[in-house]
Amino acid sequence: MAISPAVIPERSSSTPPRKLRLKWLLVLAGVAIGFAAWRVIDVHWPYRYRNVEPLLQKVFASQIKIDHYHRIYFPHPGFVATGLTLRRNSAPDLPPIGSARDLIVQGNWLDLVLFRDRVRLVDVGGCMW
Repeated sequence: MAISPAVIPERSSSTPPRKLRLKWLLVLAGVAIGFAAWRVIDVHWPYRYRNVEPLLQKVFASQIKIDHYHRIYFPHPGFVATGLTLRRNSAPDLPPIGSARDLIVQGNWLDLVLFRDRVRLVDVGGCMW
């Protein structure tokens, strides 16, 4: 009795190579668009330290020292600043006029997209004036 070699059927992919290439092209395009959008958001982010620190100094008309600053993107854009100390512009050598343990600011994504200068929440904790 002769044993016949096993017949291995050819593999047929369910997706033709052309469609597979199109899918990969769409995935790569999506990643590139996502990266570009993230880069634009990062560069023009209104809650950057370099934007917030001068604004706080102007609002409080004082020198402000922030120990730690952290940007937040999700779920609500904003920032958390901890260890805030305010000193008079006219007399920086005198004791501080006030301090706060933390400052939390939250915005809204729709306001950012529509370029509105609004914040949703400002929470100051551990104030000592």
